[in-house]
Amino acid sequence: MTQNTSSAFWNKIAEKYAARPLDDPEAYEVWLAQVISCLKKTDRVLEVGCGTGSTALRLAPHVQSFLAADFAPRMIEIAEEKWATDGADNLRFVCTDPFSEELSPADGEPYDAVMAFSFLHLVDAPDQMVQHLANQLRPGGLLITKTVCLKQLAFVFVPLIGLMRLFGKAPPVKMVGAKELDEMMLSAGLKIVEEQNFGQKVLQRFIIARKA
Repeated sequence: MTQNTSSAFWNKIAEKYAARPLDDPEAYEVWLAQVISCLKKTDRVLEVGCGTGSTALRLAPHVQSFLAADFAPRMIEIAEEKWATDGADNLRFVCTDPFSEELSPADGEPYDAVMAFSFLHLVDAPDQMVQHLANQLRPGGLLITKTVCLKQLAFVFVPLIGLMRLFGKAPPVKMVGAKELDEMMLSAGLKIVEEQNFGQKVLQRFIIARKA
């Protein structure tokens, strides 16, 4: 992903993004409950691509500490505004790149869980990102992701997104497939322990994978 270009796009739409209702509130509650069921009060969690922080705000009360990151400054500003009125003390937002040392645990101990929701299809090399996130986990730790999978409909979305990008209406998007995502997890030394597909029109693959 060209970070400067993507950051500018997400900054531009941040207010609309924050105000937009969920596409499928029922599905959101289902997979959110699945995430919560995997967490323990002693867990230390990292989320990358946190956007305006809505999911981090829901999950943070269930763990010991929660660090949520996004590279778009306005997204993080909105997240912090939300946190100021309704946030857990153990939650911190930071504006930085997913590969930044700033996201490394202060004491050097790996995370118990790393999360990336609606994010992997927005990076240049999803396989490298999965490996990087897996590297942040302790043995037995969980990588929890939900990813938009457009590969089967690439013939529709490649020209459509290309046209939208010309008018500043879309960010760069990778055409990722569900099977491809599974293979990324395995290649990163992870074992998939739970997976589910969401989305009526566009496939969104939810995966919980454990580090060996």
